[in-house]
Amino acid sequence: MLPISSRRGSRPARRCPGALRDRARATRVVVTPFGDMPFEDLASRVVCSDTLVHTWDLARATGQDEQLDTAAVAFAWTWMKPAGERQRASGDFGPAVEQPAAPDTQARLLCFLGRGTRSRRSR
Repeated sequence: MLPISSRRGSRPARRCPGALRDRARATRVVVTPFGDMPFEDLASRVVCSDTLVHTWDLARATGQDEQLDTAAVAFAWTWMKPAGERQRASGDFGPAVEQPAAPDTQARLLCFLGRGTRSRRSR
């Protein structure tokens, strides 16, 4: 693996660690599709939720257990749901997909983010 200093990445991504170490920048309130919040809150929510959802993607693609941590799913859902369609405007999220009957929070979150949750066998 390459050292962080030699990896390529977007300029904002390279600046994020420094911004989080700087208390003035980390605590500055930013306007987001999820509401106004300190930059450090936005960064933690996005990174944790992104990792959570892509964990499901990888589990689905490789035939592994797709059950995510229920507390992490609940946390992601509580801040993503209120943003609704506003977060789709960035193009980072596709359209929501139909939810199964009696969805649990994980199914609601995944369907909201455009992931189908039907069993692989029923496709």
